[in-house]
Amino acid sequence: MRGDGFLVCLMLASCGGGAEAPSAQEAAPFRRAVEAYLREQSLAMRPDSFLSLSVDGETASAQVQMRASDAGYGLRPRWEFRFRKKDGAWAVSEVTR
Repeated sequence: MRGDGFLVCLMLASCGGGAEAPSAQEAAPFRRAVEAYLREQSLAMRPDSFLSLSVDGETASAQVQMRASDAGYGLRPRWEFRFRKKDGAWAVSEVTR
C-alpha cells in the first residue's frame, strides 16, 4: 500500500535512520585524528560535528560534517572517515569526500 511506504519513511526520518551521534567525549580522539589529517594535507577545513561513529576493535568509521576553517557559514559537506589504531592512537586511514 502507498500509505505504508510513507509511514516507513516518516519513521526513519523521525529516528534519524537508526544512527546516533556520538558524545563529544566519544568523538574526541577521532576529532584529533581528523584535525591532524587536515593539517598534514594542508586542507583549510575543520570538523564541525560527528554525525555517526562506529568502532570495531582496531578500526573505526565516522561520518563527519565539515566546515571551512576560516568561515562561520557556507557549505558544510559530509565526509566519511575510516580510522585505524597506530601506536595506540587513532589515525585517519581513508577519506571519502
